Amino acid sequence: MSAVLDQPVHGAHHGPAKGFKRWLLTTNHKDIGTMYLIFSLAMFFTGGTMALIIRAELFQPGLQLVQPEFFNQMTTMHGLIMVFGAVMPAFVGLANWLVPLMIGAPDMALPRMNNWSFWILPFAFALMLSTLFMEGGGPNFGWTFYAPLSTT
Repeated sequence: MSAVLDQPVHGAHHGPAKGFKRWLLTTNHKDIGTMYLIFSLAMFFTGGTMALIIRAELFQPGLQLVQPEFFNQMTTMHGLIMVFGAVMPAFVGLANWLVPLMIGAPDMALPRMNNWSFWILPFAFALMLSTLFMEGGGPNFGWTFYAPLSTT
């Protein structure tokens, strides 16, 4: 007598995590890429707001909105945010989305490290932005931080 006994599927009740835990612990390359792109958009708006304040200050001669020291700090932070907070994470987010699809891989290599490398970014930029509100102020290189002007 041969009878087939159906075994319950072990993973039938498991699924992707829901809510915040899904985004916090994800190893899915599309979720990580989406987080990078959302972070990049947020930093783009942050840097863009700084650019608007800088342009408002330069609209007329003299002091309008901010002191010269804070103006240089904001100019430096604007450059750092736009390069390292908007452009580079956007490229990493697009790469997380597209590279596995282009090469036919199920996921990026080392997905947990990929997730960890994303979660370092918000804390690093929160620390960097917090220097604007500290007693000594943030970095204030101004336009001399721009590479052609910083070399002698």
